[in-house]
Amino acid sequence: MTFYQGGPYPAAYDGALFFADHARNCIWAMHRGTNGLPDPAQIETFVAGAANPVDLETGSNGDLFYVDYDGGTIHRVVYGGANLPPIAVIAAVPSSGPSPLTVALDGTGSTDPESRPLTYSWDLNNDGIFGDSTSATTSVTFTTSGTHTVRLQVADPSLATGTTSFDVLVDDSLPHPVIDTPATSLTWQVGQSISFSGHATDGQGAAIPASGLSWTLILHHCPSNCHTHTVQSFAGVASGSFAAPCPSVA
Repeated sequence: MTFYQGGPYPAAYDGALFFADHARNCIWAMHRGTNGLPDPAQIETFVAGAANPVDLETGSNGDLFYVDYDGGTIHRVVYGGANLPPIAVIAAVPSSGPSPLTVALDGTGSTDPESRPLTYSWDLNNDGIFGDSTSATTSVTFTTSGTHTVRLQVADPSLATGTTSFDVLVDDSLPHPVIDTPATSLTWQVGQSISFSGHATDGQGAAIPASGLSWTLILHHCPSNCHTHTVQSFAGVASGSFAAPCPSVA
């Protein structure tokens, strides 16, 4: 949380307390009351759909900045719109193959919630530094075996950013996991016992034993401010069961 001391935002926000919630992906403003203190009766949503905020600070110009914990980025909130960060998307063809492997990278699937134009910046050698290419599409050639990570950062005109990564496997093929049960058409009720099972093959087509499989049960909260909760994990099994969780899990 942080107190707003004045700047480019409307004067109504002066002295307001801004606070955020990582799980709900939201930032609120609590306006000050007649006594000058934050008034819990005067709370408004300031950024709906913030990107995993875990820290708030006010910059030297008065704009609000927040840390995106999951994306590893810092966002600036510019007043005058929803200020939702763009969403970075990478398409890579091929995603695996023998060396030397030339991969065509396409970031044009990236989107901005307010349909504003985007700029692109790539980290092609996995050194953590963007700028290896600033085109929406580019390519890279890998000559050594192993997993190579490429990253894309997109920015809108307010400098809000979105980042994503993609792993390319050289001189091998990715494992192929399959969920056998339950079917995607399954509907359930809270407390219902649900069984699951699956199998996988490695890059050469050989079966992966149960000890090499792991599962994660994730609950999605939608449709507004969609976010997820990890409910349970299962390691080293090809099948199992769980009790359907309550949607109000926090």
